[in-house]
Amino acid sequence: MPDDALYVEQFLSLSAALVGLDPIHLKPRNTPLDVAEQYLYTLRDNIPQDSFHALFAIFAARSPMVGPHDAAGGILEDPDLGPIARSIIKLWLLSTWYDPLRPNQPVRVVSSQAYKEGLVWKIMQSHPIGYSMWSFGYWAEEPPALAEFFPPK
Repeated sequence: MPDDALYVEQFLSLSAALVGLDPIHLKPRNTPLDVAEQYLYTLRDNIPQDSFHALFAIFAARSPMVGPHDAAGGILEDPDLGPIARSIIKLWLLSTWYDPLRPNQPVRVVSSQAYKEGLVWKIMQSHPIGYSMWSFGYWAEEPPALAEFFPPK
């Protein structure tokens, strides 16, 4: 993909506005896993190219005028791009691609590694089924505070 770095940054900005988080929570530093690129390529490979380019062009044009959250809100209301934006939200939360034309049917998990990084686990203050980074007996304690998963700015 030409201009990969630019698309990744635009994708992170759009995604952060859609899910309501700071972009740093979507692409943490010092991690070998780059789910942002995996998700961007999943998006690119599963929607028409004109929709892919329109999504970023509209977000880039509106963000300076109304701010990223309102720009993302406008995209969510768009009859053509809104379903794609909702699929991006599901992608970040569940690490699963949902076809915008059939939003209730998951198509595929992006990767086993990405699945473990889904935002849903942090929001739930939990871990994926069959995988835990915590030691045996962690369930006897209160879960860490949500701020430990998503530190404030």
